Amino acid sequence: MNDEALKKLRLGLDDLELSLSSVQQSVLLDYLELLARWNRVFNLTSIESVQEGVTRHLLDCLSLVPYLRDRGVAEDAKIIDVGSGGGLPAVVLSVCFPKAEIISIDAVGKKSRFVSQAAAQLRLPNLQAVHARIEDCRDLSADLAVCRAFSSLRLFLSLTEHCVRLGGTWIAMKGKRPDSEMKDLPENFFVSDVRYPVRVPGLQEDRTFVEIKRKGT
Repeated sequence: MNDEALKKLRLGLDDLELSLSSVQQSVLLDYLELLARWNRVFNLTSIESVQEGVTRHLLDCLSLVPYLRDRGVAEDAKIIDVGSGGGLPAVVLSVCFPKAEIISIDAVGKKSRFVSQAAAQLRLPNLQAVHARIEDCRDLSADLAVCRAFSSLRLFLSLTEHCVRLGGTWIAMKGKRPDSEMKDLPENFFVSDVRYPVRVPGLQEDRTFVEIKRKGT
């Protein structure tokens, strides 16, 4: 294990006031190592070093975990990660919410294959990878849909409305606060919460979480 990466992860967890076991921390760093190995061949991410990956991949996604708990997301929720890429935040959520059902959805085959391999190699039975366009996915009935730098809010909602149960929630991980996008939602949705700025240890960039619900549910 990379001792410097582990130290950086632990300092970041302390900063986020997030408690993870040593096993969970090891799994997250093993995921980064696996991502780095696959990336040499399959070009899954522009971030090549494990050290940079701790901040830009792990801690960036880990900042979502306290927010989900603050917003009352159940530990055993069914969560879909739309446009998951190499499994972010899906892999991080599967480690932090071991009782939840996490489904990583991506239209690029090599990325879904990597997430399937990660789930098997890291022993994450609650993580499933689906190679498909989200608009073609049916009968998911998720409690929560999340995305990270996936699309505009309007497109995110229109593509996933059929995937989230009545009373369910959408959370988009954004960079700068997307005020114009929040004013351009489909008419049957509303912004139920905005967290800005989101603090990510070691990252000096804008981060925003936007929570959205259906009207009348």
